[in-house]
Amino acid sequence: MGSQQHGSDATGSATADPFPDSDYWRDRLAREPYYRHGDDYDDYAAAYEAGWLARRRRPDSDFAAEEARVRHEWEATKGVSRLQWERARHAALRAWERAADEP
Repeated sequence: MGSQQHGSDATGSATADPFPDSDYWRDRLAREPYYRHGDDYDDYAAAYEAGWLARRRRPDSDFAAEEARVRHEWEATKGVSRLQWERARHAALRAWERAADEP
């Protein structure tokens, strides 16, 4: 439980209540092609969650059709993230794709 807070207990609701796929992405992040040395999971957490949730809500849609909504949700919940959307987008898309493979 303590590992969910990655040093951001005062500001980040993005890591306070992790979504169901957060452990996967926390473990996988450093192997993703968009990851840069020095990035932290908290930089990507809201993007992963926004992409995952959007796919779960609209499983028959495609990312391009939902991107504006995903971006808006990410901007509203990004908390301590240091990323701009151009970088966070890659994480949101990957979570979108992964959510498609889940039952």
